[in-house]
Amino acid sequence: MKNLDDIKMMQLEFQSICGSHASNTQKSGELKAWNNRFRAHIKEHVEHCQKHFADEESMFATTFKNEWNEEACHKMEQMIIKKNGLVATRIALPAIVAVMYDWAGSEFQANFLKKLPYPIRSMVTGPWMREFEEVNVQLMKSLTLHYPLNIKEPHPACCSVS
Repeated sequence: MKNLDDIKMMQLEFQSICGSHASNTQKSGELKAWNNRFRAHIKEHVEHCQKHFADEESMFATTFKNEWNEEACHKMEQMIIKKNGLVATRIALPAIVAVMYDWAGSEFQANFLKKLPYPIRSMVTGPWMREFEEVNVQLMKSLTLHYPLNIKEPHPACCSVS
């Protein structure tokens, strides 16, 4: 996955800058340059995703309208969980649930969560959502709203990129 590899390389570069023995002034300049490259990468990725989502929305809207029912939805959820495993589910599901509240409301979100298998539901409403809010939401605010980035040092087991 090109984007994941790019982000992994940027993570290594960021760690290298932070761990270097350079002066604070030099580190500050390097971090500003890194931040500008990272913002450009994220902007490019967002534009790619928006185009991709627009294509999917036009395709899936017809499918949902004509063929979608609760049984098909449940089968799709199970396939996604089995195909992508817990790592991808941990990354994607909290974001889906968080955005779902905005576009469908709390009742729809609660019904969706009730239908998830209990182990997945307990993880998404517990540690996965906390991790999403502590890391991803702050990062997005920093990139889009120019808030200062104040991410806590993540626990290595929960946030590693593999």
